[in-house]
Amino acid sequence: MSRTWTHRRSIRSVRNWRRLALADALCLEPDARDYLLTIADTARGPLQRKPAAQRVKPVTQQLLDEMTYLPALVVGRCLDVLAWNAAAAALFTDFSALPPENRNMVRLTFLDPAFRTLYEDWQGVAKECVAHLRLDAGRYPDDSRLAALVGELSLKDSDFRTWWASHQVRAAGRRKKTFRHPAVGTLTLASQRYAVEGETDQYLVVYAADPDSAAHDSLRLLGTWSATSGMRGR
Repeated sequence: MSRTWTHRRSIRSVRNWRRLALADALCLEPDARDYLLTIADTARGPLQRKPAAQRVKPVTQQLLDEMTYLPALVVGRCLDVLAWNAAAAALFTDFSALPPENRNMVRLTFLDPAFRTLYEDWQGVAKECVAHLRLDAGRYPDDSRLAALVGELSLKDSDFRTWWASHQVRAAGRRKKTFRHPAVGTLTLASQRYAVEGETDQYLVVYAADPDSAAHDSLRLLGTWSATSGMRGR
């Protein structure tokens, strides 16, 4: 082991210790701690290459389609919607009718009027979207797609401008959301997020209701409605 390599490792360890100490002093949440370490490394490192386009494997789409009564989708960087099933289209929107560049949960949350009425706590969901986008911005500072999205939302929505300036960071993961759906009424759903094996920045998000609840019955009705209304997955 060379003396130079040992010296560099020692310096890196000291720097990381200082960053962690700063995070402790600021009482940062886990996502904010990761963000601090990421932007510090990015500031010192070379310019990153543009992230590769994300695609969903056929087996992942098959898994989505098998979940008839559970809304499920695959999200990627910046909360882009990469794939979905018919139940997710019925719950949120007909993603297949949107241009691919507009299939983004942050963009829809702020710019689609239907999403503002879909969520009972729209403001809480919207703030979480901004915090997740800020986290991705720290990880991919040279992503032109992300920069364009932030620019568009900053120009078109004053709430986004205010919350983006607050620099809050958090991975998307609110476990329960209450929806006010125009077809099946109000339903509270829990969500689970799973990393897609073998893929970077791809997550399967599944929504479910408590057994024997009114929301559970509404989900069954939503699944039936999606099948008869022509909703489809991708």
